[in-house]
Amino acid sequence: MNELIYIIWNLNPEMFSIPFLDRAPRWYGLLFASGFILGQIIVTWIYTKENKDPNEVDQLTIYLVVSTIIGARLGHCLFYDPEYYLSNPVKILMIWEGGLASHGAVFTIIPALYIFSKKYKKSFLWLLDIIAIVVCLAGACIRLGNFTNSEIIGLPTNSDNGVVFARDAHDILKYRFGERIDKISFSKRYEESKNIPNGKVPITINIKYKDKFVIDESFEKSFYEKELKRYILGYNNISKHLYEDPNTPLSYSIFKNKNIYYGEIYTFGIARHPSQLYESLFYLSLFIFLISLWYYKRKELNNGFLFSIWFIALWGQRFFIEYLKEDQVSWESDLPNTMFGQLNMGQILSIPFVIIGIIIFIKTFPNKKD
Repeated sequence: MNELIYIIWNLNPEMFSIPFLDRAPRWYGLLFASGFILGQIIVTWIYTKENKDPNEVDQLTIYLVVSTIIGARLGHCLFYDPEYYLSNPVKILMIWEGGLASHGAVFTIIPALYIFSKKYKKSFLWLLDIIAIVVCLAGACIRLGNFTNSEIIGLPTNSDNGVVFARDAHDILKYRFGERIDKISFSKRYEESKNIPNGKVPITINIKYKDKFVIDESFEKSFYEKELKRYILGYNNISKHLYEDPNTPLSYSIFKNKNIYYGEIYTFGIARHPSQLYESLFYLSLFIFLISLWYYKRKELNNGFLFSIWFIALWGQRFFIEYLKEDQVSWESDLPNTMFGQLNMGQILSIPFVIIGIIIFIKTFPNKKD
């Protein structure tokens, strides 16, 4: 097996801890903020190029940040889990618990831009164009943030290509081992192809016990053979990333090196599509395309044309990438089949946006320049 064709992803989503605080800064938050900061820099540059007042950009950024967070949060709550959030409306405000939906942001960003255009006497369609450019860059950063969180994961590749998302397994197993261990890590290992289950990849779970900790060998043996096997098979957040044959005993070893005990579990990972990276790269490519089109052709384009391209490309991509992603909520698997197969909520919401984008594209095509 070529060990370079799959990776094990086990990044700690927390950047560092702050004493006396319950919450630590996360990579996702840094990337989310970076998207808006970079966007503000680019919009300021565009304003300058277009001979408009760059001092307005600070206010524009506030409109965007506030409308994005409100819309994305409401979109997640109302599109994906309305029963829960309408029964617990206070939970809608708890954004730190996670849950943002880009479709929802559309319903608040566009009205916010319209209000801004009236207040600052700017063309509404021109604003849509420049915001479309920078939203691509923000989207690339946010999807990269999703990758650091090991969330919005792709479906299994059913091959030895892809990413094994090991963070959930790490956190659960570390909790189950308790205070007697120092750390858990994951590594690849070589295995004869004939011994590898179809679509799985060989990995080793490495356990380092705390210094000077003396293990009870009979207890650890029972814990590995009974409890750990049960955890790997029984916890959904482990079993969707690690594979264990329920009919065979857990393969493991416990050994001592320089007065420190170590454990190794020889198991298999489930390689998945890194759909977050697919989307991030697509958004980055779309950003480069749109800003290049604006830079070289802006005098030939009608206001709103760049926005139409963005709307079609963004939501069209979203429709197709969903075929490679896990459903965000369990009830999506119960949605009816269509001529395109079984669609999830993200795909259903994307279809009208693509249609709207096509209509705007036709209306603003350059040969109709005023």
